[in-house]
Amino acid sequence: MSGITTVETQTIQTSVFLPFNSGQSPIALHRLRFTVQMEKRVVLITGCSSGIGLGLAVLLASDSGQRFKVYATMRDLSKKEYLLECVRGCHADTFEILQMDVTDQQSVLATIEKIKENRVDILVCNAGIGLMGPLECHTYYTMKKIFDVNLFGTIGTIQAFLPGMKQRRSGRIIISSSVGGLQGVPFNDVYCASKFAVEGFCESMAIVLQHFDIQPNILILCAKLLCGMVSNALEKSRYTTSNDSPLSSL
Repeated sequence: MSGITTVETQTIQTSVFLPFNSGQSPIALHRLRFTVQMEKRVVLITGCSSGIGLGLAVLLASDSGQRFKVYATMRDLSKKEYLLECVRGCHADTFEILQMDVTDQQSVLATIEKIKENRVDILVCNAGIGLMGPLECHTYYTMKKIFDVNLFGTIGTIQAFLPGMKQRRSGRIIISSSVGGLQGVPFNDVYCASKFAVEGFCESMAIVLQHFDIQPNILILCAKLLCGMVSNALEKSRYTTSNDSPLSSL
């Protein structure tokens, strides 16, 4: 990411009271009015054509405080129509869709060049696929694809965006995972193996990244929670920026 950095800001007007010694009377309070420039947090999310990726992209882009610039990525842009429908009415400068295939490193690197702010503050590695059934029924190609997307897709995406975060000594990485990464689930052998590998990768990486003030977090999702989060995210009228908002910790 090279060239001139473009910074999107919000203007907030506030009042501050400062002590001022007039020299004749006791300390008086004089009112100072000023503006503060607040940068939007740049968020890149993988796997936004459906599910939690789509829901999270809509949730952040619809934040009434306009605190986020969301880059929603997906492998197949022909699946973007539903996402566009969900963000209709959002502020134009809070949302953009980009094509990115997490299994193609050139595609990931090309996406970095398309980010206008020349930085990503929050990276959400959400792209993933599942596989169920008896082990002997799966082809080698199918099993390899699970690891290419769930494990190496996650690793490759983080590897591409990590240098910028280290240079700024700031950033947050969120990896969506599964209960299948904590315990085995019958007939999900290969899928669970890929998620166990992601868990081990993230635990090891966290030890190093803490020295750069980068926070890697694993989000464990079960089916009921996933459905609830997506459903709530799509009800845009309920978005809030209160302390109870799911955005408050970002």
